[in-house]
Amino acid sequence: VGNESHKAFQAAVSAVIGERARPSQSDAAPKARKITLVLSDMGLPWIPGVGRAVHSSVLIDDIEYEFTGNGITRAMGPQSHSRFSGQPEMIDMGLAYRGGRDLMARLGKDFGPGTYDLLRKNCNTFSDCALFYLV
Repeated sequence: VGNESHKAFQAAVSAVIGERARPSQSDAAPKARKITLVLSDMGLPWIPGVGRAVHSSVLIDDIEYEFTGNGITRAMGPQSHSRFSGQPEMIDMGLAYRGGRDLMARLGKDFGPGTYDLLRKNCNTFSDCALFYLV
């Protein structure tokens, strides 16, 4: 994994240290939000020593957060997965007291427009960092 991916993960770790148990200050009354990891097989051949190529995104309740060349994008439901055949795999990651605003404030600058790299800093890198921050 490249240096950009490592930097992004380190940024997520730094954002979490000292805050994991503390709910967001931006929400008047913190509420539990359902966090779901969404995976879609990209339909590419199996990569020896690596496995299958997948697209990933994170749902906070029903809002999808995905990382693309345009930065972090939002959509209602797992819309980014509609371009792949088959049903996406939905993995329940539990509950979090942070929401989309918190996620964007903490990771937005590290996953900004023009920073996407197919091999070093992609949707899977973002999903990993987002889940680490949220849950």
